[in-house]
Amino acid sequence: MNRSRSELGRAGLVTDGGPPFCQGCGQRLHFSTDRSGRTMESCDCGYRAFVRTQRSPAEEVRPRPR
Repeated sequence: MNRSRSELGRAGLVTDGGPPFCQGCGQRLHFSTDRSGRTMESCDCGYRAFVRTQRSPAEEVRPRPR
């Protein structure tokens, strides 16, 4: 175990989950963008999907001031 990970764990911080892998074949995913600028993840086995992001409470859409 990496010593820094154990220290982060004791401090209660979240560690990195590592690189993303394809759930179908287990190989690393490739990332690219389409013409509209959306991020896509893909794999050599044929898997393709758009990456979905989650907004934090600080990033919620707020009405514009008038």
